[in-house]
Amino acid sequence: MRKLILMMFLFGVSSIAHATWEKFEMDGNGDTSYLDKSSIRRYGDKVKVYVLVDARQIETVGNDKYRSIKSELELDCTRSLVRVAYLSMYTDKMASGIIIKFGALDRELEPIEEGSPSATLLSLVCTTRQ
Repeated sequence: MRKLILMMFLFGVSSIAHATWEKFEMDGNGDTSYLDKSSIRRYGDKVKVYVLVDARQIETVGNDKYRSIKSELELDCTRSLVRVAYLSMYTDKMASGIIIKFGALDRELEPIEEGSPSATLLSLVCTTRQ
């Protein structure tokens, strides 16, 4: 059973590692957001997609220093809501280096702020058909 779980985990990690990241926004701080179009999954009015954010410089949260964050986002296309379903933080750009933190998050859907990277993402993934 452990081997099966480990193989499933490694397969999931390797398939995400080979993502094709496409830049979709750079914010005023110089942080760049990318999405993996091949990860887009539709469930009725909702969409799940993997997103990568590269910080222009090293960021700090508590005692943790990171340079990039990879996350799985769930977007509600009809109500303009978003939630982070999974998050991993890395020491280097483009989700490379050492993984500092990772895990699933138990968060509620939240309103998307106008003009935010999530708003740009919403317009891209909710209007594009695969």
